[in-house]
This record gives sequence, structure tokens and C-alpha cells, in this order.
Amino acid sequence: MNTTLTIAMAQLNLWVGDVAGNVDKIVTCALEARDTLSADMVVFPEMAMLGYPPDDLLLRLGLPAEIEKGLNRLKQEVQGITLVVGYPEYAGEFIYNSAVVIRDDKMVGNYRKQCLPNYGVFDERRHYKPGDSPCVIDVADTRVGVTICEDIWQEGPAAQAKAAGAQLLVNLNASPFHRQKVEERRAVLASRASENQLAIVYVNCVGGQDELVFDGASMAYSSDGCLQVCAPSFESGVFPVHFKDGELQPGDCPEPASEEAMVYTALVQATRDYVNRNGFPGVLIGLSGGIDSALTLAIAADALGPERVWAVAMPSRYTADMSNEDA
Repeated sequence: MNTTLTIAMAQLNLWVGDVAGNVDKIVTCALEARDTLSADMVVFPEMAMLGYPPDDLLLRLGLPAEIEKGLNRLKQEVQGITLVVGYPEYAGEFIYNSAVVIRDDKMVGNYRKQCLPNYGVFDERRHYKPGDSPCVIDVADTRVGVTICEDIWQEGPAAQAKAAGAQLLVNLNASPFHRQKVEERRAVLASRASENQLAIVYVNCVGGQDELVFDGASMAYSSDGCLQVCAPSFESGVFPVHFKDGELQPGDCPEPASEEAMVYTALVQATRDYVNRNGFPGVLIGLSGGIDSALTLAIAADALGPERVWAVAMPSRYTADMSNEDA
């Protein structure tokens, strides 16, 4: 009996609305996980096929056909590894925030997010209908449960998956960054793992989308609530997790950056994606000689490269010589 399960955490930068481009990334990443990591399963972020948050884009008449085309591509183009991919599920008059499980050319499982956040930047109840059932699948002799983002912040879905026989839980996320967010997530995951005696693999996306920025920082906890594996923040990639003889194995876990470094990196990531996704050639910055405009200039140059940043000074007769020199 195969007692080792290798899971690849696919921490990707996915664009809202670019279904074909996102599917390209998913296929490439899945094949890398299979061929480079010898992974049995690869887990992608919440709403990976469409990007997050899609908001009213979900109501576009042609979108269900695009999603169906993307699902068919995944079935046809990826073999030899189990995929868990977030997508919008259109079922009659309802839309669900779902995760599909695909193995070779078959859909072997589907999970509908149960806990729909409607606070802060989230407005999910306006778009989605909540699910009410667990999804537990067999992968490499292991019973794997599936949940999505907010589900892990509440007690019910994890306990439900455990009761349905899950030995391991994967959680798909599109969790925005703010200061101390990594510490908050770690506390929740440690509690959920230990209270259910259930290992958890948490996969988050990276990238900026309008006013939101996603930091990745995917991670895995053992059933006693101990952190075993963590991926770097703000870095796309495929990161392995090994589950052997009923427990997660220790793996790579780099030390988190300082709060100041995290905030600066978030600003750079958000700027880069906002400019590039809107097709802007670059940015124009007015320099005053002060700290604010200097910091803005540094962020822009790190995000885009200095060749895409134009700086302009507009001194008047009231501007001090020192300000002109500093600018």
C-alpha cells in the first residue's frame, strides 16, 4: 500500500476574467508538479479559473461557456495527477463558489463553499449560494477533504469533513493581505487542526487586483496544530507537502519577513499588477523633494523598472532650493 501522499501547493498570480490565460497557468503548473515534484495531487487557489474577486463579471452571459471550455481543457491536457481547482459553478439559477476535483479525464469530486463572507472587502452572499455538504476523495490511499477559504475560519466545515472520514484537509484561498494577516491565519489553522486532529494544507494566491493584494504564504499544519511547511510570501511557485503514515512531514519553512518589508513588498506587487493588468506603459510621478514622493518613486521603480517611470518636478518661486535639489 502506498502510504505517502505528495501534495503540490500551487501559489499562483491569476488574473480576474482571463479564463484562458489562467487555465494555461494551471495546466503548466500541474505538469510541473507531476513531472518535477512527482506529486499525487496539486491544489490551486480559490476561484483560480476566473480570478478573485470576480464580482459582477459572474453575470456575463458568455462566462459559463468559457468556464466549461476551461474545465474540458483541464480534463484533456492534464493526466497522471489529481487537480483541485477553484471555479464558479453554474447550476440552474444558482452560482456556487466551488472546487472541482479532476483526475485524468474525469471529474471525481466537487465541493461548494459553505461559509460566504460578507464583511470588509467581501460581498459573496450577493453572488453565490452556499453549499451544505462535505467533499472527501481518495488520493494515494488517503482520504482528503476539501474546503474553501472562509470555511476554515468557522468550525463547522472542517468538523464535517472529519466526520465524513477525511484524514487530511485541503483549503483553497483568495485571502487578501494586511498587516498581521499571516499571524492571524496561523492562529486559526493551528486551532482548526488541533481541535479536529486533522492535518490542513492551506493554499493562497498572490498578486494585486484593484484595491486588494494577495500575499500567498501558503502553509501546512500537522494534526496537532504545528506548522510544518510554509511557502514564501509574494512569490509564485509550486511547493511540496508530504503526508506519510497519517501525518504531515516537516519541510521548508522560511522565516517571515519583517512587517515593514511585507508592507513594502505588498505595495510593489499591487503597483506592478495594477499597471500591467490595465495595459499602462508606465507611470508619471511628480517629485516634491519630500519623503512621500521619494517613497512613491522607489515603489514604482521596483515594481516596473526605472525605464517605465517618468519623474517630473514643477517648482515655483516659493519652492526652496533644497526641495529642488532633493527632487
